[in-house]
Amino acid sequence: MENIKTDAPQRYTNSAAAEITVPLQGLLRTVYYNRLPLPPPRLSRCAALQPSPAGSLGVSDAVDGQWPWQASIQYLGTHFCGGSLISSQWVLSAAHCFEPLLPIVNTEVHLGAYRLSQDNPQSVLMKIHSVYNHPKYSSEGHEYDIALVKLSSPVTYTNYIQPICLPSASVTFPCGMECWVTGWGNIYRVMAVALEPPENLTQLLQMIFK
Repeated sequence: MENIKTDAPQRYTNSAAAEITVPLQGLLRTVYYNRLPLPPPRLSRCAALQPSPAGSLGVSDAVDGQWPWQASIQYLGTHFCGGSLISSQWVLSAAHCFEPLLPIVNTEVHLGAYRLSQDNPQSVLMKIHSVYNHPKYSSEGHEYDIALVKLSSPVTYTNYIQPICLPSASVTFPCGMECWVTGWGNIYRVMAVALEPPENLTQLLQMIFK
């Protein structure tokens, strides 16, 4: 993220896993790449990708706690974009989610969530301190569509809330590589279909394309 100057803390990397946040069909989706088997997650650093239940094809419900870095960004209690926790006080999201910038006082980050329409004792709502869109982002295209969201205070890590392992700058993602797409956005088949209550976190295995 060139030219973005913040007081962001050190980000840990792991060459065996990588993650980016991209707009997909007009909705924010968080994409996770599973390249190599990873060791068990260490709460002091970052979380490893957990294997999906065998036999799950197409869009399916995730398991509670399977994607502990997944964030739901909400305005007045309504989900409008996703993101990934990258440290105790920073969430990676998309710039188009914050243009025009919504009043931060009414915007929160829901971490540890699974069913959006039901209370979850494992989840927390975090206030937002500030948002930094990439300086080269333009709403006319999808290039540089990335944003850093600073939480008002650090979140406490649990088994349901952990940061994603970020890739090093040298990691590449070739066409045809499989990745996981997760989120609470509309599901596209013939047409867009909104998630029905209880609005479980969903996942989809998909190939990278350019």
